[in-house]
Amino acid sequence: ELNYSLFHTELGILRSAHIGNKTDFDLALARGEPFYQDPFSYAINSPRQDLTHQLLKSRLQYHPSAKGTLELVYSIQNNQRLEYDVRRGDAKNVAANNLNLSTQTLDLTARWNHSPKWNAEYGISGLLQINSNIPGTGIRPLLPNYNRYQGGAFMVQEYHTSRWIWEAGIRYDREYTLVQKFNFSNQLIRPEFSFNNLAASAGATYSFNRHWQLSNLLAYAYRPPHVNELMSEGLHHGAATIEVGDSSLVPERSLNWSTTLSANYPNAWKMELTAYLNPFQNYIYLNPQQEPRITIRGTFPVQQYTQDHVLLAGADLQGSIFLTTKLEYSLSGTYVRGINRSDDDDLVLMPPPQLNHSIHYYFRDFTLLKNSFISVSQKLVARQVHSPRDADLAPPPDAYSLLGLSMGTELPASDNRTFTFSLGVQNLLNTPYRDYLNRFRYYADQTGVNLQLKIKYEF
Repeated sequence: ELNYSLFHTELGILRSAHIGNKTDFDLALARGEPFYQDPFSYAINSPRQDLTHQLLKSRLQYHPSAKGTLELVYSIQNNQRLEYDVRRGDAKNVAANNLNLSTQTLDLTARWNHSPKWNAEYGISGLLQINSNIPGTGIRPLLPNYNRYQGGAFMVQEYHTSRWIWEAGIRYDREYTLVQKFNFSNQLIRPEFSFNNLAASAGATYSFNRHWQLSNLLAYAYRPPHVNELMSEGLHHGAATIEVGDSSLVPERSLNWSTTLSANYPNAWKMELTAYLNPFQNYIYLNPQQEPRITIRGTFPVQQYTQDHVLLAGADLQGSIFLTTKLEYSLSGTYVRGINRSDDDDLVLMPPPQLNHSIHYYFRDFTLLKNSFISVSQKLVARQVHSPRDADLAPPPDAYSLLGLSMGTELPASDNRTFTFSLGVQNLLNTPYRDYLNRFRYYADQTGVNLQLKIKYEF
């Protein structure tokens, strides 16, 4: 099996987030509307991003016996990211950041049925990742050049009885990263980072009957800091924020517990409720700083990678019910609470509580049209009240409600060939709102009515 995908997009960056001096920056935070306002246009001007992602993936399977399968997967991905700042003269069309990230992975997995009740999976994997800054930008890059090597092995065992499913797994990874960068004295330095990672999990699922299940999972995880967390030092154009890494960061360690209760009555209703509790040691996160930084490119907020002992707890709910054979109501909600145990305070930049619900109507099939539907949805987002005091440049925004509309259908072209059409409208009522996790909320509201048309051809 061989797959290739190409994705390209050009994204505009809010011009009001690029502000020249400290006085204008403070005014922009206080005024509640964009500092720069231009007439509407479809043209995408600087500041902007130009992104291209290419992926080539191959898969080979071998069945040595009826009990087992060997699978070899190789993939190579290339990501090109160009970020353009507001520049003048000859530099107007020169990217301020020009990054090329190449990633190759190789995974060998063996799946084996030791008995009708006992299944196992064994695997090894390797990764080679190379990040290169293309010269000629005239600006220190946000991320340095680096080569990252990773190799790992894992094992998963699963045992079934009439009502129970028991599962346990363990994984070991070895990671090495070589960084090349110029320091502020213009000297070439080559920091090296090496980590050994061990993770393990154990879980069980009990079936009360053919409709109800209860699952529990306990996992130990060990995550080393990534290069961007260790070595970032500059303006992240896509977020209009200066990000600062910390080369002294140590790996995260966490003990994760979750329990899930699920019910499924086909063609009637289904539900899934999950609760989790995750204590972290040395949790790595971006911490907003109180004062912006003034540079020759403007005045920008600063976020510093740091780590603390943290507790994350929350719950997720999703479910749906058929009110009639053609009418379905769906509901989902999330709640997460982060506590910084090092400071005995709330953890910054945690998502606020959110509730989504929708009504779907499914039309009967016609000669040419299949699986047609129309849906109306509402998204409710609360104000984040568990935010550290004075930990950000602006307080959390107010709660908001958004309406959406979507419809779609399928048009069979011939055997195994189908056109799929879908039309969606987000923020149907053009409601002004700001997203707590979006860094552009300092300067402007989120986008208004958003219309999307998708056409997919399967062959």
